[in-house]
Amino acid sequence: MKPTIHPRRGAAVIDLLRPIDALRRLAAGRVWGRRRRSRRVVLCGCDARHYGWLRTLSGTHEVIAMVTEAPWQHATRVEGVRLYYPSEVFSLCRRFEVDYLVYATPAERDAIERVAPAGAVFAARWCLGIEGLAAR
Repeated sequence: MKPTIHPRRGAAVIDLLRPIDALRRLAAGRVWGRRRRSRRVVLCGCDARHYGWLRTLSGTHEVIAMVTEAPWQHATRVEGVRLYYPSEVFSLCRRFEVDYLVYATPAERDAIERVAPAGAVFAARWCLGIEGLAAR
């Protein structure tokens, strides 16, 4: 007489092992601690200069977002990068661990700092233009 395997019990065991198998496959393809992530950048504006920076940085940095105060541009995408309001920059920095906030004029930086939460400390570095990114 052959033992019968209950299909639901067998499926439960497989479902429990699925996350372990996924971690094993992930670890097999990567050397831990060797690969650095690309630097994450938020461009604090959305004009022709910022668009040129976006094109320049796309190969070396990860551009998380661009900032705009124009309501008709909000939530649209430029080259796959979403546009946000200045009031959303602080939460973007925390959520995506942004390394640099790049601005073209002091007015762009002031617009973001003005709407930041009281006592907010940006972990990202402010950078006037992209020339400073190459040196860092």
